[in-house]
Amino acid sequence: MEKYRPLTHNVAVNEVSSSDAIQLLVIMPNWLGDGVMATPLLRSLANLPGRPQIAALTRPLVEPVVTGMPYVHRIVRYQYHGSKIDIGATARMLAKEHFDAAIILPNNWRSALIAWRAGIPVRVGYERDGRRLLLTHHIQAALRKDDEIALQLQRAKYRRRLAQDGPAAVTGPIPSAAPGRMSRTLRQWHNYQPVSTIEYYLKLLDILPLQLKRDQPVNSATGGARSPAAMPNRQMELFCSDTERAAATELIRSQHIDGPYAMIFPGANFGASKCWPIERFAELARGLAAGDAGRNWWVLLAGAPSELPALEEITRQARTESRTRIINLAALEKPTALGTVKALAAGAGLVVCNDTGPRHFAAAFQRPLVTLFGPTDPRWAQTYDPCEQIVSVPMECGPCQLKVCPIDHRCMRGITVEMVQRAIERAIETRRV
Repeated sequence: MEKYRPLTHNVAVNEVSSSDAIQLLVIMPNWLGDGVMATPLLRSLANLPGRPQIAALTRPLVEPVVTGMPYVHRIVRYQYHGSKIDIGATARMLAKEHFDAAIILPNNWRSALIAWRAGIPVRVGYERDGRRLLLTHHIQAALRKDDEIALQLQRAKYRRRLAQDGPAAVTGPIPSAAPGRMSRTLRQWHNYQPVSTIEYYLKLLDILPLQLKRDQPVNSATGGARSPAAMPNRQMELFCSDTERAAATELIRSQHIDGPYAMIFPGANFGASKCWPIERFAELARGLAAGDAGRNWWVLLAGAPSELPALEEITRQARTESRTRIINLAALEKPTALGTVKALAAGAGLVVCNDTGPRHFAAAFQRPLVTLFGPTDPRWAQTYDPCEQIVSVPMECGPCQLKVCPIDHRCMRGITVEMVQRAIERAIETRRV
């Protein structure tokens, strides 16, 4: 059975009267993957004593995350002035709703300012971006230890040497890091301890005020924090509306897809450094369509409109016959909405991608998933998905978290097609078990 069920869009499914329940605003993250990683928190908030009525303030990009979700009773959209969020107009709109509390998930100053200007009396979030005075309940993110910070600095020096002198001129391992003491400013702004975003958001449950917790038991030994046994479920969870499922069904019908399909997401909003080479994605897609993974897959290539040139090039290189089983969703006459992509991911037999937002669709639906990591630290994006296989090649210069590689992109070029094919076999076998 799939991990989704159809629900009507933007309808309350909680039986508690809205006049009796706490009116809770959750300001959703700005990025798609982070939005999916916030779903365990949404579920935990919805299950608090008193069953609060939850409204989600979201950008258009993240809206498919909460569409059809029974934990969210309303979707509220930012007000825009041109292409930029209008802080004043958004705050005035929220002020009319008389929310009792706001859970602020983005780390930026603007999101806290909107909640403050809206007059929401309880504002919960992380103490980041100089916004402490705008929050009524705040918590600090864990910082790296001094020796870990020193290692990051050594890696940065190593990358600069590679960029200046060329890879051939730099040999040997990265120099040993001397611990030393780092300034508080450096630690605060650049050196947060890598932790799964799921855990990062769930940590906010520890500082919820009593009026939100109602009669929730308090663990006096930890100063009010949850006991380990009471830790909420970390499984990400998504749902599909009737409209989204119908659109996905119609796309499958119109493209004459008559068997299992794999989805490939070769892009990443973060930057080019996250992306596996195009020619290798093309080789992988060609092999999947030809039956290299034990069955003849239909291969659906998907990505943002800005990624269309890369998708077209993969399609061109991968097609070897006049009748192809490789479909570029971005090139279809009717644009494929992100909600439709979500519903397609829910039924996919396999998903292969870089460290990008739609990866979390597959993880939430527990589909066989292979993720290619290079410059980013997987600890930030840990999904706790047993079906996911992560492919990476450790490098002395990384993880660097840089959007553009200053040298030769060795972390992603070190991943071979054969490595990915073996990971696909493991992911499918894990799903069967």
